[in-house]
Amino acid sequence: MSCAKPTPPADPRHERNVLDIAKTIRVYFNPEYKDMRTMIVVESPMDALKLLEAGVTVDEVNVGGVTFKPGMTLITEAVSSATNTSKHTKPSTI
Repeated sequence: MSCAKPTPPADPRHERNVLDIAKTIRVYFNPEYKDMRTMIVVESPMDALKLLEAGVTVDEVNVGGVTFKPGMTLITEAVSSATNTSKHTKPSTI
């Protein structure tokens, strides 16, 4: 019998919200939140692309750990992309 370790509670000093892409874009452009520092986590590189195409500006995008599956293009050993999205990606130079 094995037991999973309980997940530690999130740091109470930092507020967390789970939003869909459309609401993320609305909140991003809401002047009430213009000085808020944020970290956005998305489910896929295509979600990140939707945010960027909507005008959301970011300093850095980390797409590590996208699991390779049949029908995908392997970009690096740690990142793969759906075939229809590879036009938006380029191999890493690292």
